[in-house]
Order: sequence, then C-alpha cells, then structure tokens
Amino acid sequence: MAKHKIYTIYAELADYEPKIWRRFEINGQKTIAELVYITMIQFEMQASHLYEMTLQLAPRFGIANLRQRYRFYPQMMPPEYEEEGVMSFPAEAHNLNNFGVNKDDKLTLLYDFGDGWEVHLHVENVEEREISLKEIPRVISGEGFGIIEDCGGPGGLAHVAEVFAEGHGDEYDYLSSWLSVEQLDLAHFDREEMNIRIKKLLRVYRQSYEEGLEPSRQMLKFLLRQE
Repeated sequence: MAKHKIYTIYAELADYEPKIWRRFEINGQKTIAELVYITMIQFEMQASHLYEMTLQLAPRFGIANLRQRYRFYPQMMPPEYEEEGVMSFPAEAHNLNNFGVNKDDKLTLLYDFGDGWEVHLHVENVEEREISLKEIPRVISGEGFGIIEDCGGPGGLAHVAEVFAEGHGDEYDYLSSWLSVEQLDLAHFDREEMNIRIKKLLRVYRQSYEEGLEPSRQMLKFLLRQE
C-alpha cells in the first residue's frame, strides 16, 4: 500500500451557535477546489453559489513573509480586485501539497457572497501514512446539520431554527412550505451518511464548478435530500 500525505482538518461554521463543525481527513493530492467541494458537502452547501477560499500560513521557521495570504477562486470567476499581500490562484489548478500546507495553517471558505457563509478550517495534523485512497476523504466526527441555502446567512439560520422549534404560526407555515418539511432538526448529524454523500457528490460538484454541467435528475434529488 502506497504512502500519502494525509491532512486532518477541523472545520467550523462561523457566527452560529450551537456550533456546527466537522473533523475530516483528505489527501494532499486533492486540489484546493476539491477541498472546497468536500467542505461544502459536509455543511449542506448545494453548489449553487460562488466561493472563495483563503489560506493563511502559520508562522514557521524559514518563511520570509509570515503574513502572506493566498486566495483561491473558481476558474470561471477570476478575482475582480487585488489586495496587497494576497496572491490569487485558480483553485482547480493547485493542490494541498503544492502550497506546502502544514499543521496549524488556517483556511477560510466564503460561500454565497450575498448570505456570506464562512467556514473556518484549521489544519490539525499532517502526516505520511500508508492508506488506500479509496478510504479518503472521510469524515471522522462532527455536530450539527449545516446551512440552509438562501435563508439569509447565520442570522437567518438561527431564525429558521427558532421558527421550527415553535412549530406553528404564519412564519412556520411559510418556511415549512418553502423547505417542504414539517420538522427540521439542525442538531442532526450522521457521520456514515455524510461519508456516503461525499463519495457520491464530489464528482457532481467538480463537474458543476469546473465543467458547467448540471447533475442528473436522480443525483439532484440526492443532493437536495429529496429521497
């Protein structure tokens, strides 16, 4: 069995309580874009908006500019602005190993520039390990369901949770109809189910962002949890 560089990453949805978080493993040959897609899948982001990923290197010996940041964007969306001290790259063209991502480096995923969802990622460990690439990426642990698309960001998600907890009234009727559910458990998390979703949906997200392809009707229903 071949050795691969394995990254253990902790990811947490910003500005929301109770915490929604994941701990997962990914191999270093995966592109930055694939890291984005894997994170999106785990937080129920349905690949319907643009994203941006930034990487902040942790201070370590031998790096001249400790404040250097890197910004990654979809190939379809070159950055419209430049920021001093920030270098921009297409996310599909580079992998974790290219950038020497290491323990204690931090990344931030911004998804949906309107709702402004942020997921903060912390690289907890990097190690060479004998492992089959069929086993990863994989979720190790987590808590909480994830986001709801187009609900207005963390504040909107908190409001949706309150309305469903109350379970009646005009707002409940509206949201229940909009989401096509009568009950909503934002504390729900199933690790085994999430690992199945990553394996099935990674290719779908890659094709959507990188090739502009729509998912099949069956796969779209799976993505939207309609089956």
